[in-house]
Amino acid sequence: MHEYTAKKFNLPEVEGISKKQLDAHIKLYEGYVKHTNILQDEYHRIHEGDNPNKKFLLLELSRRYSFEFCGMRLHEYYFETLESGPKEINKDSNLYKAIEQKFGGIEGLEKIIKHVSGTRGSGWVILYWDNKVKNFIPKWVDEHHLGALPVDIVLAVDCWEHAYMIDHDTTGRGAYVEAYLNAVNWSVPEKWFEEVAK
Repeated sequence: MHEYTAKKFNLPEVEGISKKQLDAHIKLYEGYVKHTNILQDEYHRIHEGDNPNKKFLLLELSRRYSFEFCGMRLHEYYFETLESGPKEINKDSNLYKAIEQKFGGIEGLEKIIKHVSGTRGSGWVILYWDNKVKNFIPKWVDEHHLGALPVDIVLAVDCWEHAYMIDHDTTGRGAYVEAYLNAVNWSVPEKWFEEVAK
């Protein structure tokens, strides 16, 4: 059984997202990692035991596990794109060429992300890449363990209030998304795209 360890991220100062906000967000991420491990351990313990309610308990643990695991993994995508400070996309990269073909350039993609992030409620904006048909899918996902697509992630923007409420209160999602997009180190999604778009 694999035990997950919370990653350490090299996060610089981000204009529009304070250190206090980022520190609180990292703690939430660390909780997802902790609870993923706890649920794995409990699943194994109950599976090996002789509890008469084993089937029900294992089903419920599996349901909760997907919530904690998806929360852990999406936050890793999110924080990795902020590491080492903002970096413009390389216009010679395959990611840029694909974005230009689909959205007319990075400004077109950012416009779509801002539009999708205006969805009411809490959730994520995820830019997926469907390698089977060579197509981007920008999608809103409410609960990160429900409605996610079984395709590859190129960018994940956390739009839950915990990502911005310290700096922008609960109504400031637009300013927060703008700050996030300005802080993206595009060399990270470029690397992910090279891995999945073969």
